[in-house]
Amino acid sequence: TGAGGTEGSITLSGSSITSTGTIYTAGNRNGIGGNINLTSTGGDITTTTVYANGGSVNTGNEGSDAGDITINSAGALTSTNIYANGSSGNGVNQVGGNAGTIDIDAVGAITTANVGASGGHGGNGAGSNADGGAAGAINIASTSAGDINTGSLASRGGAARGAGSSLTPGSISVTNASGNITTKNLDTYGNTNGNGGTVTVAAAAGDVTVNGRIYTYGGGIASGHTLAGRSGGDINITGVNRTITSRINASGSAAKGTNQVGGNAGVVSVTGAGALNVADVYSRNGNACLLYTSPSPRD
Repeated sequence: TGAGGTEGSITLSGSSITSTGTIYTAGNRNGIGGNINLTSTGGDITTTTVYANGGSVNTGNEGSDAGDITINSAGALTSTNIYANGSSGNGVNQVGGNAGTIDIDAVGAITTANVGASGGHGGNGAGSNADGGAAGAINIASTSAGDINTGSLASRGGAARGAGSSLTPGSISVTNASGNITTKNLDTYGNTNGNGGTVTVAAAAGDVTVNGRIYTYGGGIASGHTLAGRSGGDINITGVNRTITSRINASGSAAKGTNQVGGNAGVVSVTGAGALNVADVYSRNGNACLLYTSPSPRD
């Protein structure tokens, strides 16, 4: 059950940055992830994978927190996977680790594979009531010329166990001042006992294409527990032409137990001057659970 050593950190700066290997501060066993900062002052940043995850933990330990990742490019940014996920607790009532925040800013184009900042799950076991780890935030912005192209983006709270909570939702923001935005799945939906987070995708002068789903719905309630339903997060999509190829779902989840209220639905807004192509769009409040009183034998 010993703690890992003190986490490290990585700071890289230069007129441009090229990294042909992994940039890695992920924690080892029982260790938290360290922060990563990459800054170019005049040119592009090109990397492969960037990891600041919390380390896995031994039995009887809380999950480990992730570090933060900050990337600022004076030119374009090209990367593969970028992750700052918390790790899961290990054992009864052991809380999940918190995710880090991922901030990516570039003057030019941005190209990444998958990006994740999700909390770790609460520890399992008979009678566990462990909280899930808090989600982080994913912020991606191009401030001048160039398109944004990403893989799937995920920012979710960790799953709670039993009556534990997972109430710190994630958020995803992708903005482009002049070019187009193309992504895959956008997920901030709640894990067990967790609220959904917000998703914002805004192309001020270009098109938005999501080749996949947008899920911000509230998570289901753990079996056998009396809890209110969880709320869905808001979705705001703006661009000239907008295409979402799979389902949009910002619904609240159903309550469990007597007199518990259902979760609130999120607000879905998809606006722009050009064409809109969408599949299913769901934004429904969760079912309430009401007290039922049997009739008196005299009735």
